[in-house]
Amino acid sequence: MSKTQDGENASTSAAAPTGPKRIGFGAAILGVVGLTAVGWIALEVLSSHWRVYQQLRETHSAWDALTTLPGATADANWSDTRLLVRDVIFVAFTIFFGIFAWLSRASFTRFFRSMNVGVAVVLLATLSVVSGVLIPQIGPPDDSTVRVDAPDAPGGNYREQFDEFRWAVGYFLYHLGHLYGVGMPEADIPPAAIAGLDGFSRKYGLEEAGNRRKGMEAAFSGNAKTLAIEDFTIRNEKRLRSAFDLVTRLHLNRVYRSFWFASLLTVLAVAIVFNTFHGGPKRWLKPSKFGFFLVHVGMLVLLTGGALSRTFTVRGICNLHLGGLDRNGDGVYDRSRDEMPPVEDGFYRSNIPDAEHLRFMPFGLSLEAFARRDWPALQVTFLDEEGVPLAFKSRLPTYTLWNGREIDLDYVDPPDGSGGDPEPRLRLIVRALHERATVAGVVTRERTAAERGDGPASPVAELRVPDARRIDPSRIGEAVPSRQEFLFAAAPGSSDVDCVSDLTAKFRLVAVREGDPTVRFPGREGRLGACYVRTLVEGENVDERIDVRLGEVNELPGGYRIVFQRATKWYQTDPRTGTEIEIGIPLAQQPLMNPAVVALVTAPDGRSESRVLQDGVDPMERKLVDSYDVPEVLLTLDWDDWTAPGGARYVLTWDANDRATLISQDGDRTDVALGERLPMEGMPVELVDVFDDFAYEADVRFRDPIVRDDGWNEEFYSRDPRGLELEIVHWPEDARRRTSEIVSMASTRAGAAGIHIDRESAFVLEFFENTAGFPFEWRSVLRVHERDASGNWVEKDLGDPRSREIRVNDYFFYKGYRMFQTNANETMPGYSGIGVVFDPGIPLAIAGMWIVIAGAAFAFLVRPILLARGRGNRGAVPTRQG
Repeated sequence: MSKTQDGENASTSAAAPTGPKRIGFGAAILGVVGLTAVGWIALEVLSSHWRVYQQLRETHSAWDALTTLPGATADANWSDTRLLVRDVIFVAFTIFFGIFAWLSRASFTRFFRSMNVGVAVVLLATLSVVSGVLIPQIGPPDDSTVRVDAPDAPGGNYREQFDEFRWAVGYFLYHLGHLYGVGMPEADIPPAAIAGLDGFSRKYGLEEAGNRRKGMEAAFSGNAKTLAIEDFTIRNEKRLRSAFDLVTRLHLNRVYRSFWFASLLTVLAVAIVFNTFHGGPKRWLKPSKFGFFLVHVGMLVLLTGGALSRTFTVRGICNLHLGGLDRNGDGVYDRSRDEMPPVEDGFYRSNIPDAEHLRFMPFGLSLEAFARRDWPALQVTFLDEEGVPLAFKSRLPTYTLWNGREIDLDYVDPPDGSGGDPEPRLRLIVRALHERATVAGVVTRERTAAERGDGPASPVAELRVPDARRIDPSRIGEAVPSRQEFLFAAAPGSSDVDCVSDLTAKFRLVAVREGDPTVRFPGREGRLGACYVRTLVEGENVDERIDVRLGEVNELPGGYRIVFQRATKWYQTDPRTGTEIEIGIPLAQQPLMNPAVVALVTAPDGRSESRVLQDGVDPMERKLVDSYDVPEVLLTLDWDDWTAPGGARYVLTWDANDRATLISQDGDRTDVALGERLPMEGMPVELVDVFDDFAYEADVRFRDPIVRDDGWNEEFYSRDPRGLELEIVHWPEDARRRTSEIVSMASTRAGAAGIHIDRESAFVLEFFENTAGFPFEWRSVLRVHERDASGNWVEKDLGDPRSREIRVNDYFFYKGYRMFQTNANETMPGYSGIGVVFDPGIPLAIAGMWIVIAGAAFAFLVRPILLARGRGNRGAVPTRQG
């Protein structure tokens, strides 16, 4: 019986049907990779044909272009015969693959419904996204046609792309090998710098000195770390180059724009379709399946939106300018000349300003308004007993202001000799900031002896000059629209004197009250100003101040070298390319608008770079150091228009009886009466008054805020200066003599309303809007125009300005395009860079994400509740009635 049973069991086992073999994970990976490769090749071929077809359409009809396509060549290295053979092979492969897929549709269905295949395709897609994050991607990010040229291609981008890859990967690997900073080089602050900080802290406080110290430590260690990373990349350059060549061949440095990534996502979409749409609506709508069904549908919608975005998205920049004559120099055009703002319908794709990347919108844009708001700031300059500013190697701190801010200054040791922490003798309290202020007038007079005390005299000449903000330098010969009172210091001090420069570079003027006025004329021509230099040498920082002269070689400690190559008084950059705009005027004839110098910095190891130094721009504040090739050397320019090449020089002086004399550099002397125009060629300058010891009080008035019922912030576009109510509290050693006063200031030089001189001439306050850093905010109001039947632009009525205002992250939508504020240019106040994006896939992508969220919520929140209720109802025991 056992034998019979064994035989029956064997017979039954042999007769049992065997199901299809389960797809293993390795096979799933190979299958997904194979399908991805097939799709990659297909997309590459179709893409090349599409590019050729578009070229043919420029000179052929659609049918002619289509019939000519097989014999056309997309690559100059391919002959027509080879391309035709490739096309035949591709078409034949496509036909046979389609037939094979149809005949094996059951196997394909089983493949895509396999759990291992689903895991494999999700895993590969995830790894692809991770590689796109970890591997530096070549730019621009929205141009799918960009490639890395061959290493030997003339004018190619291989070196540039490799250098960026080398630095990014070297930076990452270096930090990976020095986690938490372990083993990184450290740079100590030299004793000389610490001693300088001690004196600095006495005036500006321990907190500010601490900030400077942290900045120095960051700069020193950052420079040392930069050198270490550079050394690491040089030692491993061959390995990094091999890695770069590999990721370039596999298109890993352009993952999201590659055809293999698009093919992989297509395989993912196909897998989702096979696993979602089977079994019919009854299966989809079951409570146990509906949530996952929604998630899958949402992913398909999301992938469809991504495909549309990749195929049709165009993004770039539209360069708009406020039209008319910019008389104010503030970017507001003069509507009195009936000049409409220019309409622009073109934008540069990927922000590349050339004809190849020029695209056009089905409408035009113009600027109705544009403005930037900078941070309100205060700077405090302490004076010595002779009224000369105290010299610090560090630049003076700039305090950003807000309502209620308190700034403690001028620290001394406790008077009781306890040896405690230093105590401030001066406190500045911001009582109120006002968005709009005006200077109604200035009261000027001689300071009394009691007001002066033991402090130095403050000789000042009061001039009436054209308001530079309301003058177009090219039209200086025409009527002057407005003038301003200009308080002109004549106190002895540094070689960088207070100088009035003509807007057309016809003259320069300084004032001298005491001593020989002719000594103010420079003994040697060609000095453009001073340059503050900070050099890191063997972990120690060396500060020095050198004269700026073109062509001279300046040797620095450690073997570094600086050569100032060229200069301009009107530095401008093209907002499209960022390159300098050459104005084509000799330096001596240029108006003083935005001076800058180009310096060649050379390191002892041969590294060199050319830097543009703009007047007063601190490379640390602007965060420019990271872009330097020689970061061990920091440069800050202090332009001096008195000694630089320019117009004729004059010195204004006066005697104890207020008799004024104008002295030219040739030695000619001309007496000038109060109220007369100074006899100089150029813009009109009138001598209003002279003071041996000057006191003034500007009549600053604060204007009421502009409040509109519709919520439109019209005040943002006001060109009025900002206002400040500042309380100044003095704490002398005798606490009973504590004094407090509130001063009103405005961020303008008109009437010296932005300057406050202490009554004892111990310090000077300057209130201004800080344009040295990034602005607080910038905004534009757009107008939209469309062409009429005659081809002329006609403005569309799209509502009030509030609905057409854009900011950096606040969009304006029209006909599928979205516009936003993307940049501005401080050298071109009327320019506004408008980001333009046409992306038809965004609505689908957003809808897909919401569907995924809804499906996940149903699957993990609603579904368990429904299933629990169903189990409870099935388990209930019925009771007999009666």
